[in-house]
Amino acid sequence: MKKKNFTFVGSNIACHNAFFVSNNFVSNNFISNINLKLPAENNLKEYVENNFRESRAKNYKMSFLSGEDKLKIISNCEVIDLSVSKDKRDLIKNIFNID
Repeated sequence: MKKKNFTFVGSNIACHNAFFVSNNFVSNNFISNINLKLPAENNLKEYVENNFRESRAKNYKMSFLSGEDKLKIISNCEVIDLSVSKDKRDLIKNIFNID
């Protein structure tokens, strides 16, 4: 979002929605005036790992997996990296360093 001139300010408690603010507000002390603590950009783990256990098995029944166990199940799925101009495809296990 830096390319679009926005700063990440957090997510909801479910980690489903990310919130950004225009850097115009960041630079003119708006953030400090409302006493908002910005997250450290090098450690966003608490904003991306949700606490829900709503995973499903191949038979469509709830498997109730959590955390990294959810990622292990789909680790061989291919995804597209939209942060680059050309379609860059990779496996989930490579992105999240899952053995």
